[in-house]
Amino acid sequence: MRLTDTIFLIGPCMALSINDIHLNESAHHTMAGRGIDVVNPLELIGPDHTKEESTKILLEAMSGCDGVAMIPGWESDPVATVLAIVATATGIEICKISIT
Repeated sequence: MRLTDTIFLIGPCMALSINDIHLNESAHHTMAGRGIDVVNPLELIGPDHTKEESTKILLEAMSGCDGVAMIPGWESDPVATVLAIVATATGIEICKISIT
């Protein structure tokens, strides 16, 4: 991925723990600090959205991105799992990142 790309974060986005929020914010700030345009799902959906509504909103947002960055914990979230499957199936560039 290039620095000019728009990157969508795939990570836990339903029933969040404090650690999930920290990982998401850390990934967002790290990437944005490097000049990468980041689309953060936690800025697009809220606790009032159902899984179905969240999935639709996030699929639409992800479709406009050049790539996705998968942050730890995405595997345990049903919406993030759908996003990862769609990204893979549609050929969106994927990178996995680790955050300490």
